[in-house]
Amino acid sequence: NKGLQSRAVSQLVKKAMSLQSNIFIIYNGNKADAKSLINVMALKVPNGATITISALGNDEALAVDEMVKLVASFE
Repeated sequence: NKGLQSRAVSQLVKKAMSLQSNIFIIYNGNKADAKSLINVMALKVPNGATITISALGNDEALAVDEMVKLVASFE
């Protein structure tokens, strides 16, 4: 498997865009805006890799929780 497939990435971006906070996905020292399909794809996250999700804003706790749940559903 090639990791975060474009379908999974588009689901992540769609979820991020539905939330108010600025959300970031961090992998291998690189940080991507979770609301940008191109930025997230550029991380080239391999399947099974550990990523970090951070959020800053009004709904940051909810945002992180929702994003983590979505990523867990890809396994």
